[in-house]
Amino acid sequence: MHGLRCSPEIPGFTRLLDEWVVGLTRYHQEPAGVFADASLFERSFVEATTRVRAFAWGAGEVQPTQVLDQRTTFELQGYDYSVALRHLTVSSAAELATAGEACMLEAAQATADAPEHLRVGVVLVSVRAPGVAGDYRDQTRQLASTGAAWSFPSAEEGPAYAYSGAGYLGGILLARRLLPT
Repeated sequence: MHGLRCSPEIPGFTRLLDEWVVGLTRYHQEPAGVFADASLFERSFVEATTRVRAFAWGAGEVQPTQVLDQRTTFELQGYDYSVALRHLTVSSAAELATAGEACMLEAAQATADAPEHLRVGVVLVSVRAPGVAGDYRDQTRQLASTGAAWSFPSAEEGPAYAYSGAGYLGGILLARRLLPT
């Protein structure tokens, strides 16, 4: 089960979230699994960001997105973004409900305060098994995120979707824009 939803408050993120979900199949041969390895999970977001930016500018004209101290800046569809990344591991939809909001807000507040940038906190959620993917999807829809994407690969989808990692049901990417005050 894969999906996303996104608000127009973060222009370009619909394409970014879609590219993140689609791009996860790039990691099917990683030994640990993309959701089990925090640095690989972060890399999945960073590489999706670079690919989306390259669509607009051309691959030869875009520098790879770089993260330093869990923060990055980039341009997307003519908007400058300041993004802070956080990781969260949950074992139940109730735990996602409890920790997801606070983690998104903390990430958004950790972004660089540049007046011309849209400030977005991104939370990379690793979902430990066992669980029901639909429960996590439903809970994700209830969170006050500005955008969200989820991926819960099934055995029926074949080896290209074998990227979760042992003991993990899937992953969720949450985005929350911090509005100017």
